[in-house]
Amino acid sequence: MPSSRTGPFQQQQKLVERYLHKKVWQYLDVGLYRTAQFTAERLLAFDSTNNDYRHVIALVHLRAGDIYTALNYARDTPHLGCLFVYGQCCLELKKYQMGIAALENGDYLYKDNNTMGKKGSMGIASPGQLDDDNLVLVRVVIPYTSMVLALLGTLYKAAGIEKSAIMTFALAIKLDPFCWEAVAGLCELQVEISVDKLYKDTAYILKPPEGQPDDDGEGLMEGRKKVVSKNFSSAILTLDDGKINDRDLSTTSPGFEKIEYMQGTGPETAEPQKSPGQYNNSTKIFSHQLPSHFSKETPGSPDLFVFPQQRSRGLNQSTKNLPYVSLHAIEKSPRSSSQLKANYQQASKTLAQLYSTLTTSYIHYCHYRCDECIAALHRLPAAQADTPWVAARLARMHFEKVEYPAACQWFVRLRQLQPYRIEDMEYYSTALWHLRDAPRLVYLASALVAQDRAAPQTWCSVGNALSLANDTEGAIRAFQRASALGDSGGRSGRTSAAAAYAHALEAHEHVTADAYERAQACYRRALHTDKRHYNAWYGLGVVFLRLGNSAMAKLHFATAHRINPANSVVTCCIGVVEEHLGELDRALTCYSAAIGKHPKSAISRYKRARLLIRLQRYPEAMRDLECLGELAPDEAAVHFLRGQILKMMNKRTEAVRELTVALTLDPKGAHLIKKALEDLTTFSDDE
Repeated sequence: MPSSRTGPFQQQQKLVERYLHKKVWQYLDVGLYRTAQFTAERLLAFDSTNNDYRHVIALVHLRAGDIYTALNYARDTPHLGCLFVYGQCCLELKKYQMGIAALENGDYLYKDNNTMGKKGSMGIASPGQLDDDNLVLVRVVIPYTSMVLALLGTLYKAAGIEKSAIMTFALAIKLDPFCWEAVAGLCELQVEISVDKLYKDTAYILKPPEGQPDDDGEGLMEGRKKVVSKNFSSAILTLDDGKINDRDLSTTSPGFEKIEYMQGTGPETAEPQKSPGQYNNSTKIFSHQLPSHFSKETPGSPDLFVFPQQRSRGLNQSTKNLPYVSLHAIEKSPRSSSQLKANYQQASKTLAQLYSTLTTSYIHYCHYRCDECIAALHRLPAAQADTPWVAARLARMHFEKVEYPAACQWFVRLRQLQPYRIEDMEYYSTALWHLRDAPRLVYLASALVAQDRAAPQTWCSVGNALSLANDTEGAIRAFQRASALGDSGGRSGRTSAAAAYAHALEAHEHVTADAYERAQACYRRALHTDKRHYNAWYGLGVVFLRLGNSAMAKLHFATAHRINPANSVVTCCIGVVEEHLGELDRALTCYSAAIGKHPKSAISRYKRARLLIRLQRYPEAMRDLECLGELAPDEAAVHFLRGQILKMMNKRTEAVRELTVALTLDPKGAHLIKKALEDLTTFSDDE
């Protein structure tokens, strides 16, 4: 244990350390990573055994992108901040098992460190917590239990340990229902979250300051002042026992003045770090206990550690600079405590309703329940609805419904909200490919190349543009580059999803070139990256169907349909397989279901019309062909089938007209159409 008495040299060195520690966090907060790294090295040189110093230098290197150096600093350090940084590094480097082992073995550091799930706390500093309308911003440096569990769940999910991921995410949202990392993780693992129960108890989300009196006017103001005085000592700092807060938290909202709010470290010992859960909620920021009193003057460091404008003022006068309460606002706001409580309750309900709607929509999104997701998103307030996340979800849902014009409209809106967005652009390019919109597709690909050549979404867009230009080899090379960039990317989420999609797009090109073995290999690589990638299951079904293996094709199409039951193309393909297997009634049901999902699906109506002709149900087939005439007026096959039906219905004049139109539209099929005309003439002569 360090001696309670230190000489002048040791005291001076501690002051230098505290000042450098404060400056590191300031440089880190504003993104001056080179300066932060340089300062952190100076700091660690003073005391290489201080785990807080190792944490901050590891965090600097992590945010600067120097992952391996951050991993090295955070390794084998009994400090919750270092443990969290180590887990993040393992996630970035895809060393999932290493991260899981470290977080599991270090659970004693964080299992009691959470205020997020306790009513009235939510991790916000306890001193008053609020002015009438303003929450206090408290920077959390040492993560709460819920945050560590969210990271551990992400590692489990990336490693494919789904049961452990589900349990860990569930614990995280129990402690903090607003941790979107955990909520989204559960949704993506196909867990049906009880949203009503998750956000049902909303009373604790926003809580009025304690100590509010029942009367108005002066009583309310005095009650607020008591809150400030009561909590001021635990909120501010002192140099007692060598401890000092090291951050600078400034509030610039109206009614507030800037205040330096620092936290420091204090002497390290060889004992394991105590759980921050053992201390007062208002001090759960770092691993050390904050002092319990305020020293209005700091001996020995008048220029570095004393609050501005507070050196000669007493405690009661200094409270006006606290970010927790604006006394100016209090004096002009003599509202009753019951009204204040009602405001908090209504605000809590509003917040819970917002997150409830967003969570519900994302559950539907992950289950490909497109109509339900779209309906949920349209229930959002206008300000929340016109955001990039919502626009991206709406675009994807219309894309999955094969409603490409509507999807493109939402993608356009998404790029208006975020002009330099990369995520989801691979789907936008595919929608443009389906619409055969070459100018817009080429423009999108060029813009993405100019913006970020290292993003897999960029090369997916380039590949789609080359594919639309019938450059199959060039498209395959672009998709291969996209998949390579995605597989070598950092986090397992977005880049891996883009890599799986790139593998599937490359496989589609191989199918076009009749290279079925290469196509199967690409589809399987996509499934290895994401086993729920329905495009890959669908593609394997197409390959087996072309190879004549209807049973295997049906199996893979059924798997794709279970993942995404809203896709009309997959449903139609199941109908094609059923028709090949002789199950005509089932095939007709599948075609009808596909049309129900997407009434403007030309391929589904065409397949059903052909089957109805085969079943000699000519009037029904003619109704489908009439709809096809509006959807695809220049399609020769439609006019040819209409001519065949009219022939069977003994309407020779109309039949000749339709066959003639078909011959005009498709001169390459002249021999087949001319034969039908000859048969029609022979039939007329015999009659």
